[in-house]
Amino acid sequence: MKAVSFLKIFVSTLLISSNVFATPEVERELQAQQSFFITLICSIFPFFGFCASGGPSPSPPTASPPTASPPTIRPPTGSSPSGGEAIIGSPTSGGLTKFTDEAFGGALRGGQCEFASSAATAQGNDWWGPYIAQLRWCAVDSKLLKGGRGCGDCYLIEFGGTGGTDPGRAGSAVIQVTDGGSGEEFDCQVDAFEEITGATTGIFPVTYTQVECNSDGVFVVVLDGNNAFFTKVLIAGGPTGAASVKFNLGSQSFDMFLLSGATWAVNLSGTTNVPTSFDITWTDGSSVTVGSCFGGSWPVATSSQCST
Repeated sequence: MKAVSFLKIFVSTLLISSNVFATPEVERELQAQQSFFITLICSIFPFFGFCASGGPSPSPPTASPPTASPPTIRPPTGSSPSGGEAIIGSPTSGGLTKFTDEAFGGALRGGQCEFASSAATAQGNDWWGPYIAQLRWCAVDSKLLKGGRGCGDCYLIEFGGTGGTDPGRAGSAVIQVTDGGSGEEFDCQVDAFEEITGATTGIFPVTYTQVECNSDGVFVVVLDGNNAFFTKVLIAGGPTGAASVKFNLGSQSFDMFLLSGATWAVNLSGTTNVPTSFDITWTDGSSVTVGSCFGGSWPVATSSQCST
């Protein structure tokens, strides 16, 4: 009877271990061993109850849990600007059209911001460097022009590849605002338009995010010169458009008013030949002083420049 009890325990152990410890490969091996020992035991001890019924049914193989697929990694909705510009706004949906095929012609030179006017560029146009010179310039609607304070703002414009009136493909570019009057949020020079959309015509849905412009220096250009009682200047090259400008003339300071586009003006007292400087606050809240201007002379001729 002890031998019978031992065999019962042995068979039970086989049955239990096949369910507790088995991997799929071990499971199959244990089932084969189980069948062999059951056949052997029943040939010696046919009176066991399970022998009359043909032996206990082998335990069904344990199903391996399905292997989870790795999660799909999707790119973020906003890209990082290729020029390393700091993002200072939130992504917003808008529209994009093509402005002109001209590179630096009348559409640019006649722009409301006056970044390319003849008087502004007569002695150089170094503020063009990061964007305008690369044909990444656009007109914007009145909301983004901000009454002129949006002149010089930079935006990362992204097209996702879906939608639009013409065939296109996904793309992006950082552009600078040079003009107003757009029917959509952006109306871009064709090179920038094609960089963003892959097309040369059409209207496309885009996402735009304001970024801090790269700069080759901040520039103040006199557009109405040789006048000790009034002046008009262009402000260019900042991280954003200008929010306010103060003209320091000797010991006097004058708050300039936004005249149009990126130009600022002020009525003066007639003081001459004293040090001059300009305190500029940008729409992002940062500020800069453009100082030691014009070698201590005032007034100066139209197109005279001062820069950081």
